[in-house]
Amino acid sequence: MKTVINAKSKGLFLTLGLGLLSFAGFSQEHITLSVENITAKSNTLEYDLFIVNDGTTSLKLAGCAYGVNYNGVILNGGNPSDAAYAFVEGTRSRGVSGLSAYSLLNTNKEGLNQLRFTTKPSLKADATPLPINVPYKVGHFVFTNNKPWASNSNPSISLSEFTVPGATVSCALAYVNSNTNYTGFSVAKKNLSVRVANSPVLNPLSTTDMSSTLNGAVRTQSTQTQDITRQGLTEAAITMYPNPTQDVVNIDLYASSVVNTIVKVSDIRGRIVKQIQARSEKGYNQVSVSLSEVPSGVYTVQVFQDSQLSFTDQVTKKD
Repeated sequence: MKTVINAKSKGLFLTLGLGLLSFAGFSQEHITLSVENITAKSNTLEYDLFIVNDGTTSLKLAGCAYGVNYNGVILNGGNPSDAAYAFVEGTRSRGVSGLSAYSLLNTNKEGLNQLRFTTKPSLKADATPLPINVPYKVGHFVFTNNKPWASNSNPSISLSEFTVPGATVSCALAYVNSNTNYTGFSVAKKNLSVRVANSPVLNPLSTTDMSSTLNGAVRTQSTQTQDITRQGLTEAAITMYPNPTQDVVNIDLYASSVVNTIVKVSDIRGRIVKQIQARSEKGYNQVSVSLSEVPSGVYTVQVFQDSQLSFTDQVTKKD
């Protein structure tokens, strides 16, 4: 019997075929590595390294590497040792406890200034499951220079994306679904992406602590204002508490005139999970934000006054 396929049938088959192709393309493995919560003091840089399975397949993490490049100008003539780069014990998520011991190294040579992090591959039985869209903190890391940073310099932190001799490329190894051999994840293979928070501008002063956030804004707090009270608030002073919190976080601020205040709360991937808009009167004001509906984790809080960013900091939400 001869089968006749008319134009209408061809269109139907084509639509079904494109649908199957789209479904096949949607099911894929992907990992994102990121540098978040960058902060700086007179001669130290600190940040968190994160990893997230943001694809659509089941993964078990066998290992990872972060090549964190920075601008050597910040060293200000300093000569930090190979061991100037350190991991803060107890700061990694329990979800990545299966990773092997961390190997860290600071490398300074012509054309390369890099903080290098690597792990050895784990067997599948020891590998760490990476649930989809659940960011895990690989840890908190500190880099110490033996001189104060060069004033008004920018560390220009970035993650190395491609293989360069003598440097560490940012990549990961993971077992996909039921596979018994791990798969390599890299920017070159297009199954891995990197993300880096903007770096702070360094301006080391003996009485100032500096902090940077995901958008690169810098907040300074002198020793004179660390114990500021509500009665002593000035235009420059904005405080946030309690931190960590299980629900409500309060933001105390002073306005020199009536302003429109917007508070934005973002997760580590930069997605806004909460936004509050309020009218701030001249003088002391308080804005309270409930985080009861968001999961536990670290969030970035930004305060805008008449569309101008005036404060950024991190808050930890605990269950």
